[in-house]
Amino acid sequence: DYTVHDTDGKPVLNNAGQYYILPAKQGKGGGLGLSNDDDGNCPLTVSQTPIDLPIGLPVRFSSRARISHITTALSLNIEFTIAPACAPKPARWRIFDEQSSEKGYTPVKISDDFSSAAPFQIKKFEEDYKLVYCSKSESGERKCVDLGIKIDDEKNRRLVLKEGDPFKVKFKKVDEESSEEWSIV
Repeated sequence: DYTVHDTDGKPVLNNAGQYYILPAKQGKGGGLGLSNDDDGNCPLTVSQTPIDLPIGLPVRFSSRARISHITTALSLNIEFTIAPACAPKPARWRIFDEQSSEKGYTPVKISDDFSSAAPFQIKKFEEDYKLVYCSKSESGERKCVDLGIKIDDEKNRRLVLKEGDPFKVKFKKVDEESSEEWSIV
């Protein structure tokens, strides 16, 4: 198991700190934020900003582990620390399997449903990191699937289950005193 590091080389904190999730390589779009659902009423779908700036919305990683930093073995909850007024609070990431058949992909959305605890992990991938979603099968086996980017018909860059084509990421700690531009896609 490896300690996950931010862009400054410092360990990513467990249950503390805020981070932007950015593409590992510049020129591949911006950070992760929120975009509108098909109904267009409230941005609830986790999506990548289409250009390098703005850098998205800050997230917090949390686990039940009583350690100060995130490792590649930890099961995590991920939640946006800033979200629009119409969004649930906390804005915790979730997978909604029932939407996969109608769309042809399974999106990551925010929800206040806490029924599946800590389903995400950060894994080392080449020189960078990737996010995975882990679930248990009926037999009790734990299966993890890569999260990748799917460009939909409206050109939204949605974060979805995408085995074998992960979104390579890095984590930039939020400078609490800066006025970096936050974005809802």
